[in-house]
Amino acid sequence: MLVGSPAFAWEITCRSTIFLNMVLVMGLIQVMEQQSAEGFSFRASIGYGVLTGFVACTRSVTVLVLVPYFLYLWRNHRAPHPAPYAIAAIGAFCIPFLPFFTYSSFFHDYNPFAVQTSIMPGPAVVIVGIISCAVALRLRSFAGFVFFQCFCLFAIAFMFVSMRISSYGWHNSLIGDRADISYFLLAFPFLFISIALVLLRSKVGKVSDGASYRSELAL
Repeated sequence: MLVGSPAFAWEITCRSTIFLNMVLVMGLIQVMEQQSAEGFSFRASIGYGVLTGFVACTRSVTVLVLVPYFLYLWRNHRAPHPAPYAIAAIGAFCIPFLPFFTYSSFFHDYNPFAVQTSIMPGPAVVIVGIISCAVALRLRSFAGFVFFQCFCLFAIAFMFVSMRISSYGWHNSLIGDRADISYFLLAFPFLFISIALVLLRSKVGKVSDGASYRSELAL
C-alpha cells in the first residue's frame, strides 16, 4: 500500500510525510486489533504503549485516531491494561523530544506539534475529536471504526482547506502555497483499508473482529 499508492508518489514529489505517518498509525491499530483477539498481557500492554507513544510523536493529528481506538477497544472489552499502557505511551512520546528541548529554545516554538497545531482549525479539531471519541464508544466492528476515522480525517483536511480558501482566495490557496492540499492524505490509508475490508466482506461473507480478523488479513 505504501510503495504502490499514488499518494506515496505525491509525497515524494512534495517532500511530505503525512501519508507515511498515517500508514504507521494504520499499521499499529491493525496489529493491535489482531493482538486483541488473544488479549493484552501486562507486558504486551507496555510494549504496545511504547509503540503508541512513538507513533503519536510523529504528528499531532495521530492522537485523533489513537485515543478513539483505545476507547473502541475498551468499549468492546479488548483494551490493553490502561495504567501500564498509558504510562508507557506517555513516556515513549516524550523521549524523542527531550534532546531538542534541552538543546535549543528554538524547538519550543517550532517543533512539529507547535507548527501543525498553529495551522489546523483548533476548535474544529476539538469538535471532531470529541465526536470521534463518542462514536468510538458505540462501534463494535473494526471496519466501522476505520471507515469513520477516514471520514473524520477527511473532514479535518476539508475544513482546513476551506478556511484557507475563505481567507486567501481560491487561487492563492490551491495554486499558491496558502493551503497544503497534502493534508487530504491523512484519510487515504484509512480509505484504502476500508475498501479492502469491503472487498473481504464480499469474499468471506462478513468482516469480523478478533480471531477471524487475522485470517481475513491473510487472504
